[in-house]
Parts: sequence; structure tokens; C-alpha cells
Amino acid sequence: MADRARKLDVVFALTSIVMLVAFTVMIWADYDREWKKYQKVFNKVEVQVTEAQAQQAKASVPSAQQQSLQAEMDRAKQEEAQRREAIKKAQGERDKLEGEWYAIDQNFRFTKAEIDVKRYDYEEAAHKNKSNKDKKLADLKDYEDRWEKLRLQLEEVNARKDAKDKEIAQLEATRLDAEKKSKELFGDYNRLEDRLKKIEPGIVTTVRNLPVLDLANPSLKVNQIMPSNLQDDVIFSGTPKVDRCTTCHLGIDKKGFESQPQPFTTHPNLAFYLQGPHPIDKVGCTSCHQGRGRATGFMTAVHIPSTAAQEKDWGKRYSHSDTY
Repeated sequence: MADRARKLDVVFALTSIVMLVAFTVMIWADYDREWKKYQKVFNKVEVQVTEAQAQQAKASVPSAQQQSLQAEMDRAKQEEAQRREAIKKAQGERDKLEGEWYAIDQNFRFTKAEIDVKRYDYEEAAHKNKSNKDKKLADLKDYEDRWEKLRLQLEEVNARKDAKDKEIAQLEATRLDAEKKSKELFGDYNRLEDRLKKIEPGIVTTVRNLPVLDLANPSLKVNQIMPSNLQDDVIFSGTPKVDRCTTCHLGIDKKGFESQPQPFTTHPNLAFYLQGPHPIDKVGCTSCHQGRGRATGFMTAVHIPSTAAQEKDWGKRYSHSDTY
């Protein structure tokens, strides 16, 4: 009996391991899609291209202007260092005014709500000609007077806040002016740097794209265009057109990827593609280029080679050429 139990334990252990392996393989087979590899490669390409564009944008600013701006920045730091106590005092007073404004604003809003209640009570009493209608009217007038006083207090506090803001701005005028010039000179560079922060992969991106966890909010996802009023003929039945080509052709609508290989290159006629007589959002991709728009794999999308050399190359890299 004991031997039989041990044999059953072994069988259960082995089958559990087999099931675990099979389950793991099943999850990975579902997760490891061809289009995800293209998106990962494009992410690296996009980072490189954006970095190059950022450096080019920075280099395009004349060195004389950069030096002048840096000198102004240095002067602003010196001035703020000298005015540190005055700025600190003014900022503290501004913070107190903000607290004063908040308290008055809360009373202003609550009083307005009470007025609505008091007005309803008075109108009900007046409609029914109750004996206490005059008292309720007086009560309403009292709240309206309070509300008007609070409104005037709010205007006065706002005026003091504005004056204090101007005082602080005057103390920091050199720095604020330098920052404004910096934004104007390095606008493109700053925009590209912000773009880099968003697209550079990191731990958060990795976690978002892990198997199972990618059900929530992955960065790797299928892109699709659904043109209105267009259909595909599927076995004599019209179905809404869906193009998922941009899932892999990720640079098709972006400038700066003209020299990148497929599927990352920019459309050769970008203006026509985005704004032409039949832009991408209205006609999709396969209306012009044919193929199976719903597919997200190279073979299933039915790519057609343009030349014999390309056909031979694709045959080596993907599959037998007669399946294109």
C-alpha cells in the first residue's frame, strides 16, 4: 500500500511539473508576438533619433546667444542671492494671503449655499402666506449682506495677492526674463528632451509589459485605424475595415525616420499621407497598399515583394516565397 502511494506521489509530482511547463509555454506563446519585437526595436531607434534631433536643435542655437543667456543666468543667480531674504519674506507673506483667501472663499461659498436654502424657505413661506414670512425674508437679507461683504473681502484679498505677486516677480525679474529667453531659444530642444523622458524604457515600462501584467496598461500594444464608411469584402459579406499596419510601421507618420529601414521608415509622401485628399485616418493603409489589414504578422498581413531580389531575401528571412 505504501509503495502504491509513493508511486502515485511521483505520478502527481511529474504531471504537476508537466502542467506547469505546459502552462508557462502557453502563456509565453500567447505573449511572444512578432509585432512586439518590432515595437521594442523601434523604441530603441526612436530614442536614438530623438537624441540626435535634440542635439541638433541645441547646436542650432548660435553660440553667442547661448553665452549671452548664460551670462544673464549667472547675473540672475547673483541678484537672487543678494535678495534672498526679501524674496523669502515676500513669499511668506504671499503664502499667508493664500491661506486668508482660502478661508474667505470657503465662507463665501458656504454662505451662497445658505442663501439658496434661505430663499427657498422664504418663497415657500410667502407662497403659503405663513406668519413667519417676514422673519424668513429678514434672515435671507442678512445672509445676502454677509455674502456681499465676503465678496468685497475676496476682491480685496485678491488685489493684495496680485500686488504681492508683482513684488515677487520684480525681485526675480532677471531670472524670469532669462528663463523666458531660454524657453524661446531652446524650445525645440526642451520639447525633444521631454519626449525622450516619455519614450526611454525603464523599470516601469518593463513591468507594464510583463506577461499577464500587460493586461492593464502596456506600452507595447496593437495600433489600429478604423476608417468610417469603408468595408472589406469577406466571402461576399462586407465587414468594417480595420488596418493594424501601424502596429509595426511605427515611423510611417513621423519626420526624421526617412533613412530608417522598413518597417520604421517615414512615408515617402508624408504630407499626402497625413493631409492629402484621402488622409490615413479616413482611408487606412490597405485601401492603397492592399494586404490584410487586420493581421499583425509579416506573413499573415500578405506582404508582396516588389522585386525578385526582395522576394529571394524574404524567402530566406521569413518563409517560402509562394506564400506571400
